[in-house]
Amino acid sequence: MKDFKFSDLKNEKSRVKAKCTVEDCPWCTHASLCPDRLTNKIKTYNVVHNYIRQTKNKDKEATSAWIAQKLESKLR
Repeated sequence: MKDFKFSDLKNEKSRVKAKCTVEDCPWCTHASLCPDRLTNKIKTYNVVHNYIRQTKNKDKEATSAWIAQKLESKLR
């Protein structure tokens, strides 16, 4: 997240909200805490992002396969 610029960033006990600061970029996300008080539910997520992140270490980006591998044992 450090390579992206966000505005309207809210990180509260019951919800998380963020929006890209790049002009005319529609990317945003909003998640709220579920009644079990352990799980977050993503309520809004716009995948379109007009901002291209510049990184030096592209090999260190998390992929869905890497995330699945790390979470598999915990989810079972």
